[in-house]
Amino acid sequence: MNNLLKLNFVLIFLLNGNCSFSQEDRTRLLAEELNLINDLVIGDSAYFFEENETVELTDFIRIELIDSLTYAAKKKAKIDFITRDTSVIRKIDGLISLPCKNALATFKDNPVEVESIAIHTYVGQLKALNKFIVQTMYWEEYDFKFIDKTTGDTTNYFTGIPLLSPSKKHLIELTENVYSMTTEISLFTVKKNSIEPVFFANFCKWMLAEEGFWAKDGNFYAAVNKTTEFYTASGDVRKPNYFLKIELKH
Repeated sequence: MNNLLKLNFVLIFLLNGNCSFSQEDRTRLLAEELNLINDLVIGDSAYFFEENETVELTDFIRIELIDSLTYAAKKKAKIDFITRDTSVIRKIDGLISLPCKNALATFKDNPVEVESIAIHTYVGQLKALNKFIVQTMYWEEYDFKFIDKTTGDTTNYFTGIPLLSPSKKHLIELTENVYSMTTEISLFTVKKNSIEPVFFANFCKWMLAEEGFWAKDGNFYAAVNKTTEFYTASGDVRKPNYFLKIELKH
C-alpha cells in the first residue's frame, strides 16, 4: 500500500456481537456509521472486506451530520460550474453533434438491439475544464463522458455526474447504486492536462437521495437516507432524513 497515503484502517465488527444497537439505532443513521465502507480502490490496488466487516475511511475525507436548515442554506448558494445549455445543443434524429474547435464530435443513438443499446443525452459543458458532458444509457448501466472542446476526443468516463470543486482542483462523483444498495464515491484531482483518480469507495450505511453539491466553503453536501430505510413500502425513494457535510482532507 502506498505509504504516502497513510490510510488508517479501523476494522469494526458490526454483526458478530461486538456492537449492540437498539431497535431505534437500527433504523437511525448513526454518526459512527457515516464513514463505513465495504470496498475501496486506491490507484491500482483494490481492497474488499467481508460482509460483517467495514472500514473507516478517514485519510481522504471527513463526513459529519448536519441539520436540515444548514443544508438548505448551503444549497441556496451552491457552486455549479456546469453550463446546462441543453436548449442550444439538441439531438436531431438520434444524433448529437458537438462543435469542437478542431473537430465535430458526434454521438449516434442505437435504440434497436437490446444488449447493445446506447441512448445519448447532452448534459452541458464544463467551461473551466474545456469539456462537453454527454450521458449514455446502456442496457443495464450508464456513464457520463467528458469530451475535449478542442480535439473532440472523449477524455474521461464517469459512473455519475462529476462535480467540480470551488477550488477547481477536485472532482467528486457521488452516486447511489440500487443494485448493491450502497453509495459510490470517487474523488479525482484536477491537474493542468489530466484528471487523476484519488480513491473510489462504496459506503454501505447510507444512500444518496438527491444530487449533491459543492458550497462556497469548499465542502460537499448531500441529502441521504439510511440504506435500510431508503425505500418506502411502495418502493419509492423516501424524502431525505439526513444531511451530510463531506470535507476533503488535504
